[in-house]
Amino acid sequence: MRLFILSTTVILSTIFACKPKQDDPAPAAPGYGIIKGELYYVDGSGNDVTLPFSYDYFSADSVNKYFTNGADGYYKINLERGLKNNEDSYIKFSRLYGDNTSAGKPMSPLETDFKFSMNRLVQNQQFRFIGAFYSVAGSRSYCTFKNFSFDTETHKMSFDFEAYFHPDDLDFATRYDAVTPASMKGNVSVTMVEKPWF
Repeated sequence: MRLFILSTTVILSTIFACKPKQDDPAPAAPGYGIIKGELYYVDGSGNDVTLPFSYDYFSADSVNKYFTNGADGYYKINLERGLKNNEDSYIKFSRLYGDNTSAGKPMSPLETDFKFSMNRLVQNQQFRFIGAFYSVAGSRSYCTFKNFSFDTETHKMSFDFEAYFHPDDLDFATRYDAVTPASMKGNVSVTMVEKPWF
């Protein structure tokens, strides 16, 4: 059984344009962030591959938003980055959820719906990877979070994370076999958009 690491780093960058959607305009202002790193897995022949990625696009503010209800409450976050011209390459933290302190400061996340997808050429052959799971305490695939910081005044968020993909949570059509897991670790540093409720 192999265990592979996806090392990701998210750095603050600029999104110049996003595909607009009616009634849900995509932001064109700078400073929303970029997610990049490396995927370590195997190709269709069973060879180890190291695949860098850099995702800096999101199509609408619905996938770059957060809600918080303040002191002793909770927060929810939707975060996605992908490639503008490749809809099959992206990373998503959907319904990233956690509690707030008595002062209203968000604490480290407790659960999230997580998905990572990559579609690219590797040595002149198409490489496809999809892994998805809901992370909660005790789940077979999971994310863990460290150094979480979220300033609801500036809307800036950063944290370190690690994720483990159980083989059963890798898409059947894209995984190498039924016993090889994948994992990743990385850092997030982005700016979010506040929404009153979602």
